[in-house]
Amino acid sequence: MRLVSKAVIPLLLFFFFTDAYAKIQELDLGISYLNKGLYNEAIEELRKAIEKEPENAEPYYHRGYAYHKIGDFTEAIRDYSKAISLDPLCAECYHNRGIVYYLKGDPELAISDYNISLGIKPRNSEAYCNRGIAYYKKGKIDQAILNYDKAIQVNPYRFYAYYLRAITYDEKGEINQAISDYKKSLEFNSQNAEACYFLGLAYQKKKDFNNAISSYTRALSVNPNYLLAYIKRAEMYLKTKKYNKSWNDVHTVEALGFKVDQEMLEELKKTSGREE
Repeated sequence: MRLVSKAVIPLLLFFFFTDAYAKIQELDLGISYLNKGLYNEAIEELRKAIEKEPENAEPYYHRGYAYHKIGDFTEAIRDYSKAISLDPLCAECYHNRGIVYYLKGDPELAISDYNISLGIKPRNSEAYCNRGIAYYKKGKIDQAILNYDKAIQVNPYRFYAYYLRAITYDEKGEINQAISDYKKSLEFNSQNAEACYFLGLAYQKKKDFNNAISSYTRALSVNPNYLLAYIKRAEMYLKTKKYNKSWNDVHTVEALGFKVDQEMLEELKKTSGREE
């Protein structure tokens, strides 16, 4: 047997560790670019990592995410699928590929991938939320609610699950449940202007105009340029005969370059006795 000279061993170790470091460096740099939102730069670094380690699922997964973020869904699916072929137990790979299938307009394939992902990693609240969204898209409202229920069971602090379930209850006409979930969502994320706005709409459906006004006002405290909240609040001020406040909101809408509904405006003019 031919033995390697002792003098050569340190040199071999140097090249081994240098090569290993280069692989790690490119992968880590690619992930760093991802975290900074520099997706094209990430794709280039991850390409280098793949060239050096073509049988490693991780750079394919991260490059798939980068393609996903720039809207290249075909390449994203290709990379996620390659990562899955190399690591069939990668729950995140199935989950992310499911998201891309959904964005491509195929909720059925999305659900299939979410099912596999949840089979591998059953305590993923986000995956239950996304599967609920896909069922909602297919018109399977009760299935969507069951998934949001499960998401909340896994993570009772996931505000997004309450928000999604609220929208779905709203769709079913179960307004009290919707209001309860909008409020619960806002307990965990008070800065969600959309939840405030939709809570206002729910109160409006119940003809609870004062709470609707409060909700629209809360939405505007989060987002002072929320056009729809001004329009709806103007309507509610009209309903509650607070004409000056209604006019103020009408003027704000106009200042933002839009107009309120003409029928509502005519009613405001008539009931307030003003023509501005």
